[in-house]
Amino acid sequence: MEDIALCEGVQRGLESPAYSVGRYAPSVEMAMHHFHCLLHANLSS
Repeated sequence: MEDIALCEGVQRGLESPAYSVGRYAPSVEMAMHHFHCLLHANLSS
């Protein structure tokens, strides 16, 4: 039952006008995005 409430809350957030579609949440996942950019650059060269 806890998961249902959590999923419903996430869904409401995704439907919010404040949410913009993307792979990362820029305010909290800058390090992850940077890591993936470095990984991509390394694998591409």
